[in-house]
Amino acid sequence: MIRFLQPAWLLSLLPVLAVAGVYVWRQFRRRTYAMRFTNVNLLRAIAPKGLGWRRHVSATALLLSLLILGAAMARPSVDKKEPLERATVMLAIDVSLSMEADDVAPTRIEAAQEAAKAFVNELPPTYNLGLVSFAKSANVLVSPTKDRNAVIAGIDGLTLAETSKPTLLFETGLPTRYYLPKTHVRMDLLLPTDIVQLKTDRAVGVRREYFEPGQIVFREGDRGDWLYIVTEGEVEVLKSNGAGAPTPLRRLGPGECFGEIALVSDRPRSATVRAVGATNVLAVDREAFGALFATLPPLRGFVESLIEMRR
Repeated sequence: MIRFLQPAWLLSLLPVLAVAGVYVWRQFRRRTYAMRFTNVNLLRAIAPKGLGWRRHVSATALLLSLLILGAAMARPSVDKKEPLERATVMLAIDVSLSMEADDVAPTRIEAAQEAAKAFVNELPPTYNLGLVSFAKSANVLVSPTKDRNAVIAGIDGLTLAETSKPTLLFETGLPTRYYLPKTHVRMDLLLPTDIVQLKTDRAVGVRREYFEPGQIVFREGDRGDWLYIVTEGEVEVLKSNGAGAPTPLRRLGPGECFGEIALVSDRPRSATVRAVGATNVLAVDREAFGALFATLPPLRGFVESLIEMRR
């Protein structure tokens, strides 16, 4: 169905129609006046042959042009439904240093590149496709486009990037692959610099705890259900010698952990830990630590070496 976007211009057709009406009326008046000449044969003999219908061509063309111009100014349009593909897919690829690992042949990054290019080739050509790389932060390498060659070139050009400082982060209640912490607590000491990912089947059980100066965190012989990481302050490790006051073994500051021996060996606490000053710690429960310990071989190696050093 035709509709006009600016119908007010249709009023311009009225003068054109009026002129057309007057022209037609004049033609009929002309014929009537001509019939008043009584000697038709004499008129036919002395008058040249007229143009006939051709004399109306110019007037008709002018009027039609004015009508078309007026209608065009009203901007006629027709509504029609056309299929329009607006799907947009953003392809995100990890370019952190952990992608150098060769647990997926030949390496994680090369396997990811091959899989990404296969995905690009299988994607319908009507889809818009973009490319994002992420390590410390996300970067848009290719804005959404239908140019598949540009996306493939971006995938081939991926290079690994370092994060500011690779960190293991936790967030309670979030069983996800990448942890963006509500607590913003860092556990750099638990992983080497090439570990920036974490996979567990459950939400990590983590909580903050605060201890006053001189307050006991746990005592020797207690059951060990938590691993502690000092985030602020200092704690003192004390060992009973069976005669009098316990012997101080060491002091631990921010970034150092304690309580791992009881969790790994499933034995009672082997020493007493006391806060030296106002101290904040991050506590990881037994189940969460067990999941991490089983999932991350670097963490397991670190804890075992730490236990061996402290015995």
